[in-house]
Amino acid sequence: MKKIVLFSSVLALVLFSCGTTKNVVDTQRTTEKTSHQKSSSSLPFPHNDGAYQEAYSWRRNKEDATMIQIKNSNIDSLRYSSVDRYVSEVVRKINSTARSDFERAKMAHDIIALTISYDAENFWRGTIPAQDYASVLARGTAVCEGFSNTFKHFCDVLGIPCRVVHGYARGVGTKAGNESSSYKSNHAWNIITIKGRQYQIDCTWDEGFLQGRGSVKDYSTVWLFAQPECFIYTHFPDFAADQLLSRPLSYSAFLQLPSLRPNFFDAVASVSDFKVINRCNGTFSLSFTERSGQALSCTIKEDGGSEFVKNADFAKRNGETSQMLFSLPKATQYNIKLFQKNADMDESRYCGEFYLNATATSSVRFPQTFTNYGIENDGVVIAPIEAPLVRGKSYTFTVQSRYNDVALVINSQWTYLKNDGTGTFSAEATIPFDAEKVSLNVKNASGKYWSIASYDLQ
Repeated sequence: MKKIVLFSSVLALVLFSCGTTKNVVDTQRTTEKTSHQKSSSSLPFPHNDGAYQEAYSWRRNKEDATMIQIKNSNIDSLRYSSVDRYVSEVVRKINSTARSDFERAKMAHDIIALTISYDAENFWRGTIPAQDYASVLARGTAVCEGFSNTFKHFCDVLGIPCRVVHGYARGVGTKAGNESSSYKSNHAWNIITIKGRQYQIDCTWDEGFLQGRGSVKDYSTVWLFAQPECFIYTHFPDFAADQLLSRPLSYSAFLQLPSLRPNFFDAVASVSDFKVINRCNGTFSLSFTERSGQALSCTIKEDGGSEFVKNADFAKRNGETSQMLFSLPKATQYNIKLFQKNADMDESRYCGEFYLNATATSSVRFPQTFTNYGIENDGVVIAPIEAPLVRGKSYTFTVQSRYNDVALVINSQWTYLKNDGTGTFSAEATIPFDAEKVSLNVKNASGKYWSIASYDLQ
């Protein structure tokens, strides 16, 4: 179950690393891939490219209405009796509706995501059936090879240049930061060409995810037309040219990248350098600039552990710039999962992960927070950001909020913070010796008070 609270989202999610029928890596291809590449000390980052503006306008995380109608109509039954007639009918509908090749490609992407389910049963058994488009459409299941072949066939009939790309992807059966230095292909996706520009698409990962030994449909457009600088964090193709980067990365450089999905870059406009595994002496900070209408949050667990580590992370915000602050209670390795949410989403969506390898500990603890930030939020805690609070000590409590009522609650005593006229509220208070509970609360648009933070005491 997903919880949309800052640094407390829960998500059982495994991306498909598919049982592609291409199991043996051609060493010549690998040599070609690595011989001319140069590593970079800075993270690849998508740029403001006008050529992607039209493509990105179709990344709406919403299924095409016409494709939904086809899925629920008599046309769908043609998949079992006459696959090629089915494809012709779908393409006819697409061509009568779509106004651009971007829309045509998106509609082909959607009919596949709606119609085909990931073949978890055969994937786990290692008994992958035929993955040609006709078999996939008639059966209704596929692994990545079948998703890619089927998307290519629709594009072929639509007249959109498309090819299947093979490579290594950070999906099920892999763990970022603990990957083999020996390259081996395990996945397939697509590259299409529209208006002379190449775009990457992964229909498999946009269809859903693996949960346990089964598959769950979870439509998205995360992997539709995403810029190459986004794809490279999880998808490393056999051929360097298929990275679509002006300066392709080596495989060794790829292995050092944090595992980030394209929707991470939907949430942030810039981010400080970090790696898949980051050594630290007990504290770590990640700085980023938020995009308008977006929120980024995270969870933290000991690597391999099942329990969330509480009060070890905090979001510090200063205008458009935010920091994820980490204060780690044990000298061990921690897994940090990242989540993205925008104002139109009901739930946050997984967008990446990395690790912190703490060589020392930190005694600093943070308040527990209960709000997203970056989007139209209820309130952002500015101070104090360290916990536990000490009884008998005075503090200045500061909150930024778009609402007019912000209150500090100590036990049952309410103190209202004063607005300086810019949406920054503050008040000084001394923590009484009999205090058992301290929280910051905001009265939101519904007229109800919502706790945005609580503090441990000592």
